[in-house]
Amino acid sequence: MTVSGFRAKSGGGRRFLMAGIFAVGAGALVALASCSKQPPAQKPLVHTTKAFDDVFGAVPDLPIPGPCFATVAYFPSSLEPDKFRPVPIFSLEQGKEEALVVRTVIRGIERGEGPVDSLLKEIVYPFPSGSELVSLSYDGGLAKVTVGGSFRGESLSAVQKEKAAKTLALTVSQFGKADRVEVTDESGAVRFGSVAKEAEAVDLGSPKALGLMAIREGEGRPPSVLSVLFDRPVFIEDAAFYPSDGTVPIPGKVYSTGFGMTLEFHPEPKIFFDPATTYRVRLTVRDGKGRKADVAEEWKPKTVVRH
Repeated sequence: MTVSGFRAKSGGGRRFLMAGIFAVGAGALVALASCSKQPPAQKPLVHTTKAFDDVFGAVPDLPIPGPCFATVAYFPSSLEPDKFRPVPIFSLEQGKEEALVVRTVIRGIERGEGPVDSLLKEIVYPFPSGSELVSLSYDGGLAKVTVGGSFRGESLSAVQKEKAAKTLALTVSQFGKADRVEVTDESGAVRFGSVAKEAEAVDLGSPKALGLMAIREGEGRPPSVLSVLFDRPVFIEDAAFYPSDGTVPIPGKVYSTGFGMTLEFHPEPKIFFDPATTYRVRLTVRDGKGRKADVAEEWKPKTVVRH
């Protein structure tokens, strides 16, 4: 099972839990997993890479079902074309964290209608749709990545090869085994590569709230939870939810879930939400590097069902 702030394109019936939205976030917004519902007795260690520490900093201390690995997937930025946008990826599959984050870079993150798409507009996929990770191995300071599926090395231009190689070089370098990458397809006829130091990451700035969801706790039930997804783990300092025409906050409690990437608002009993209605949201959050954001938005929520 993989839990990522955002979900890689799925295949083979794998189940993904989203950091508060989809099924990695998720699956095209079809399911939600709340870490707040785990018993607080055991708090396994969250293992982070140096890149994760440098980019995102500390993660909120929340109950999780087992040892977790926090990594960074880098994608070419659509907003700053010569730079690369970091995305937090969480995995519960011990020993597979390297392959999983590299696979995410190659497959991409699943698109869907809703909050996650506002993040996906900031990134470009370096490999064509249908590409798959075949193998990841190391030879000294060189990471060798074989990409299969629909991928053919000759299909990429020189510029695309450079971006794809830099994306993978940045991603694999966080594990301290290699700072160079060599990429090939299954034929082995085309090889290209890069080094991590030649790639520059985007300065993320303050945390971003990606949007609002109204959660149904089962099919046919009215939405009873509002949830806000963020582009990284955040610490909640203040939160209030209002009817669009109201000045008094809706009574209820706020929980941080999904490794801190999701805020869930649980109203008092017998209060339900109308997904056709706009709600006003006021939040103050900070990320693990101390960067602060004040959010004041009016959103019509995307409805999702939590099974």
